[in-house]
Amino acid sequence: MGFLNNTSQTIDAILTKRGRERLAQTGQLNITKFALADDEVDYALWDPSHPNGTNSYGTVIENMPVLEPVQDQSLSLRYKLVTRADEPEKLAFIDSSGLESQTISYFPNNSGQKFTEAQLTIGQTQNSPVDSESYTVTVQNSIVCVIPQQAGVTGDFNQYAVGGALANVQTAQTVKIAAGTSSFSVRSKPILISDTDVTGNNGGSGSRSTNIIIQGDLSGAVFVTSIEVHAKQGTAL
Repeated sequence: MGFLNNTSQTIDAILTKRGRERLAQTGQLNITKFALADDEVDYALWDPSHPNGTNSYGTVIENMPVLEPVQDQSLSLRYKLVTRADEPEKLAFIDSSGLESQTISYFPNNSGQKFTEAQLTIGQTQNSPVDSESYTVTVQNSIVCVIPQQAGVTGDFNQYAVGGALANVQTAQTVKIAAGTSSFSVRSKPILISDTDVTGNNGGSGSRSTNIIIQGDLSGAVFVTSIEVHAKQGTAL
């Protein structure tokens, strides 16, 4: 990571790891949306006691170095900018008690069901302008895991044999979680024993992980969790 020269306005765009994968697969990118974030800003440096008055309260912040973009999407755009019409005094946030990072397994030697699932529970959005809202859920790398069709989850689904069983699973990177739906499941996708150590513990090259981004459609509140998938020997689920 480095710093950009912030003496002039600069736009420095690079592809993330996932972006490079998609470019290699399709030969082209059709970028239709973008997001802004202020990851590098430390608002604790706002100084209302500055001797030069109100125009100088943000002098230190305005002169902070601008970070170079990074290719790892888990390290960038973690604090996205959102627009709220109700001018809140506090930013909304998602209760994350049911969204801890989880590890699930895949059993390639099993003759029947090979996958396991993680259950993620979205808590109430705090400081939200509404009592209940829907959520957009994004799986950053669908090679690792997938969201199957289930109650309260809508999006583009197609029947696909994943983990030894036919199921309707997401075909787009995002799905919608309906207001009032508190939880949804995430299913492991195939990974080979030869790509990991025999126990499936951390450290094997076949241990894959991805971030899952949950964003409130009305509040703009965002929470990022992660799912890791390990291949395991044996047939016990």
